[in-house]
Amino acid sequence: MKTSVTMTRKMGGFKVHQRTKDGMFNATSLLNQWIKHSGKRKDVNDFLSNKETKAFIEVLEEKSDGKLFLQKIKYTL
Repeated sequence: MKTSVTMTRKMGGFKVHQRTKDGMFNATSLLNQWIKHSGKRKDVNDFLSNKETKAFIEVLEEKSDGKLFLQKIKYTL
């Protein structure tokens, strides 16, 4: 059995919290850091509908051999 540990990785000036067991990262935490840094509020649905985001997700799906699991939560920060 693989033990899950949450790692903190630096991405620019932000910290990304990612589980080692399944690779899941906390996008909410990352978005909250961005809002705090920039002072701008963003809607998650705007991010998910962005063409660059869609292209990035497609690459992730290809690299994960169809094992990528995305959970879309309708929530506006």
